[in-house]
Order: sequence, then structure tokens, then C-alpha cells
Amino acid sequence: MVENRNAWLSQVITVGSSAGGYAAVLYGSLLKAVRVIAFNAQFSLMPAAHKASNTHDPLLFKYLHTDRASYFQLKDFLQPSVKYYYFLSVGCAEDNEQSRLLLTPHFHLNLYAA
Repeated sequence: MVENRNAWLSQVITVGSSAGGYAAVLYGSLLKAVRVIAFNAQFSLMPAAHKASNTHDPLLFKYLHTDRASYFQLKDFLQPSVKYYYFLSVGCAEDNEQSRLLLTPHFHLNLYAA
């Protein structure tokens, strides 16, 4: 049974767009997926969390000062063994800003601009 589970996990590919791209990167990293494909994904929720209030992004506001906030930045979850493919809209300043948050010396990111 364990062998079947490991074989299945060795073939995981996660895909998502925008907030779903955030989820694809997070869960793909946690599962050590073969590939993560993200379209216009967020990689850090901290900029939005710092602007949040009870009425605007209330969940970010609620969890900003808790253990859950550790999931607001995906940089620490990235795995060198995972191939990340990020597709972004060149004309969107926010998406360009998010893509720059991942640039680190030990991380290879495949950027595709449209």
C-alpha cells in the first residue's frame, strides 16, 4: 500500500490560476509535486494582509498575527526538486511584483509572459 501511495505522489502535478495558483504552489510544494503550473498566482499574501481589515479581506486580517500567517508567504515552502512554471500577464503590475518575490539564488522559476 505504501509503495502505491509513493508511486502516486511521484506523479502529482498541481495547476491553478490567481488564488488557485497560490494553492497550486503551496500544495505542490508540500506534496513535492513533479510540476507546479501557476497562472497569475500570488506568492505572498502579506501585502494584502497588511491592508486588510474586519470588512476588507477579513480572514487575512483575522489570521495575520497567528500561526496561520506562516502560509501567507510561499517562498519558504518552495522545494528544489519541484519544477515550477509561472505564467504571468506582462501588463499587470501586481502579477509582475508577485513573480519577483520568488527570485532567489537557489530557486529555478520558469517564467512565461503573455
